[in-house]
Amino acid sequence: MTPLIEARKLTIQDQHGRKLVDNLSFSLASNSALTILGESGAGKSILAQALLGILPSGICQTGEIKLFGKPLTKISQSQLEAIWAREICFLPQEPSKSLNPIMPMRRQISEVFEFVHLQKYRKATQSADESLTQLNLDGHGAKVPSRLSGGMSQRVAYAAATAAGGKVLIADEPTKGLDRRHAAATIKRLAKYRDHGGLITITHNLQLAEELGGTIIIMRDGQIIEQGDASAVLTEPKNSYTQQLISAAKKKWNRPEKLQQPKPIITLENVSLSRGSKQLFHDFNLTISEGEIIGMVGESGKGKSSLADLSLKLLKPKSGSINYHFDYFPAERPKVLKLSQDPATTFPAHHPLQILLTDLQKKHRFDQDHVEVIMNELGLSAKLLGSKPHQLSGGELQRFSLLFILLLRPRYIVADEPTSRLDMITAEVVNKALLSYLEKHRAALLYISHDRRLVNEISHRVIDLDQTN
Repeated sequence: MTPLIEARKLTIQDQHGRKLVDNLSFSLASNSALTILGESGAGKSILAQALLGILPSGICQTGEIKLFGKPLTKISQSQLEAIWAREICFLPQEPSKSLNPIMPMRRQISEVFEFVHLQKYRKATQSADESLTQLNLDGHGAKVPSRLSGGMSQRVAYAAATAAGGKVLIADEPTKGLDRRHAAATIKRLAKYRDHGGLITITHNLQLAEELGGTIIIMRDGQIIEQGDASAVLTEPKNSYTQQLISAAKKKWNRPEKLQQPKPIITLENVSLSRGSKQLFHDFNLTISEGEIIGMVGESGKGKSSLADLSLKLLKPKSGSINYHFDYFPAERPKVLKLSQDPATTFPAHHPLQILLTDLQKKHRFDQDHVEVIMNELGLSAKLLGSKPHQLSGGELQRFSLLFILLLRPRYIVADEPTSRLDMITAEVVNKALLSYLEKHRAALLYISHDRRLVNEISHRVIDLDQTN
């Protein structure tokens, strides 16, 4: 039987001749799953773009890609556009890249029903509402993306990507930012593509890869280093890097010792906050002390990011007070900083990272030696500084976000899903860097994650918003 998607000796190079993907060959059979795992920056996302024929300008590709048995080079642009969504759906890693920032959610989905399925406006709106209800998003259709949590945006992006009814889905980190319940529901939806069409999944999530089964590919430095049946590879890996990935996923963390007689640095007193008609917090109290790690868990939409933004004074409470117990002059070196769950929104899009880093050095006067030490700690190559944000993987960009934060030596850090875009080995590196910084500088950390095991292991105490509101 003709494969749905096939790649033969595929090589992708950037404008500097650097190989992003090196001599890859694989195929996706009908009614099957192919899962691609690997380190951040291994070339997984650029591979997905190549399969869809949407490589950025300046990127060179050799080898062959076939869609439904036809070489991609022999498919015209109009034919390719007819394939998108109708035959092959694509869910990108970042919802911000697939959602219109000023269009309500309902309309973003209804447009697909209206212009692809040719439904009348009212029927298309009804179909969009049904999609939102299936994803537990009823009541959110009138909101724009910025009014949703990261997990909600991820589910809306899924609804918009799959509304056209394509039988093959290419999903880039589909469970990123989702709580356990919604991640489990997403896995069930992905399984339908596996069983009744075809599924290519790019992920760092070993549990997702195991549950989807099928064929698994392990990538490193743009190359396939191990390939085979998912169950066999994950239980008896032959390559040492695959073994490291699996070992890192099972790592147990030792909670840092609490400081003796720590001083409070931030207090939230009788804080109340609402989002529209929904009350998120009422008379909420929290004291954050130096050197303390506070974990925060809860389903999407429960207010995790909102509570974090309150502590950073990025949101104003409806009532109550937020007090900093240290000198705070925002115009000087900031003492409270946030590691965002969407690093693409952190950096200006059109400036190389070297320029942004140089500007930061000029303003805050830290040593170049200090930059190099932290970059090495985070596993970041100096070669990446010449890149613009969109040229980096989500994991690389997340580590650069953390680099900029650690260089400024804040007293308090909010880490919002800091490792959701990272492979297990790199996630371990990032968590070690965070914990090491806290110990050296007596700083406090609010760590937000859907990984309850990790949160329980590293935190001195945990706020569970599923229990408190």
